[in-house]
Amino acid sequence: RRMGSSVWQASGLSDRERELTILTVARTLESAYEWYQHARIALDAGVPREDILAVSRGEYDSFSPSDRALVRYVEAFTDRTVDDGTHAELAEHFDEATIVGVGMLASYYIGIDYMGDAFDLEMEDEFVGWELENV
Repeated sequence: RRMGSSVWQASGLSDRERELTILTVARTLESAYEWYQHARIALDAGVPREDILAVSRGEYDSFSPSDRALVRYVEAFTDRTVDDGTHAELAEHFDEATIVGVGMLASYYIGIDYMGDAFDLEMEDEFVGWELENV
C-alpha cells in the first residue's frame, strides 16, 4: 500500500487524471477487480459518471485534449504499443516527469492486476459493472 500511495502522490497527476489512468488500465486489461475498486474512488474524487462510462466504452471525444491524450497513452502503454506519436501527443500536455509518473502509475496497476489473477482475488461486493449498473 505504501508503494501505491507513493506512486499516487508522486505521479504529478490530479485526482481526476490519476483515476482516469487507473480506470483505463483496468478497462484495457478487463480487470473487473480494479474497475470495481476505482469506479467508486473516481466518483468520490469528483469524476463524472459520464467520464467513467466514456473510459469503459473507449469513447473519448468529450474529453479535453489533455485527458484524451492521457487515456490514449495509457491504453497504448498497457497494450505495450506506445509509439513516437502517442508519446508526442501526451508530451503536448504533460512534462517528462509527469509522463514518467503516468508510466509508473500504470505499471503499478498492471502489476496489481497480475497479482489479482495469481491470487484469484474476489470482490467484497457485487461488481459495479462496466456500465456502472450496480453503483
